[in-house]
Amino acid sequence: MRRFIAHNANVDGPFYVVNGECIACGAPESEADELMAHDESGHCFFRTQPTNPEQVDAAIRALWASCCGAVRYAGKDQSILARIAELGESEKCDENVEPTSLKIRSRVTFAYECDEASSESSLRTIVRFISSKLTQGQDSRCTNFQFSKSEASFVFHWYTDCSIKFRVKQIPGERWLVSIEDNDRARISYAIWLDKSLRASRQFTAIRWFTEDEKIDGLNGGTTHPY
Repeated sequence: MRRFIAHNANVDGPFYVVNGECIACGAPESEADELMAHDESGHCFFRTQPTNPEQVDAAIRALWASCCGAVRYAGKDQSILARIAELGESEKCDENVEPTSLKIRSRVTFAYECDEASSESSLRTIVRFISSKLTQGQDSRCTNFQFSKSEASFVFHWYTDCSIKFRVKQIPGERWLVSIEDNDRARISYAIWLDKSLRASRQFTAIRWFTEDEKIDGLNGGTTHPY
């Protein structure tokens, strides 16, 4: 049962937007455009509920992206409740959720399919892919590029004083590891961003996410998404 009154355009189901709480930022809809819409005043709502795992992922991202807390989950699916709690968003669940530690999954492994002649050239291509995607927005830049044969790093800056470090290296099993470092507040945001960017390209496969404490062992362990 929903704890709050939903916008009247919300369809029945566990995900909803609280009536009158939307600030028309557009962030939740951008994460779940197949599920959400907005009325003439800009107030968002769920026009349909998720029916497959990919849409559930999108709905969870929409809830996470709602800075004002307008997007909520009223369901009882324990796996969804756990994922929301691990993002630090348990207060957006209508069900009581057992306290859990925030899990920052800021390391991702993947296979990279390409025509590059060497791992060193693949490394540079991966760094170029990530850094170019990052700097598509305004007021952003990448600096401090450092390369060796099997590892690289760079710093991404946005606004005037915000930055975060990316480290890329090759690991056993013909796989790659990207670590997002040095900014605890932003690591979840950029992990979610990087996950979507990698999955949008067919060159990146077998994507797995890990916390800093989890052991990386080939294709074992980790989770499908950072959230």
